[in-house]
Amino acid sequence: MPRLSDAAKDVKAIREGSVLGFSFSQNGKRYVVLHNESETPAPYPLKLASGTAEVFAPAGDRKQLPVAAGVLSLTIPANSHVTVLPADSK
Repeated sequence: MPRLSDAAKDVKAIREGSVLGFSFSQNGKRYVVLHNESETPAPYPLKLASGTAEVFAPAGDRKQLPVAAGVLSLTIPANSHVTVLPADSK
């Protein structure tokens, strides 16, 4: 852990079907890291405040995705992970 950053707060484990991960808050931002441990893509409805969220994939891809009715609809690739930063937490 870098000495220049505050400790993470409100750490929560996530485990739903083949998707596991965690979420935490740090310096006023909320982060969510999700991993799909299955051999097939996994749809995952992530509950967030309305607006948009930035989704980062392992290959360095990043996209702004809409949050509709409080849900960000993700599809996590097989044996892969994504990191999500809700736009309202920037």
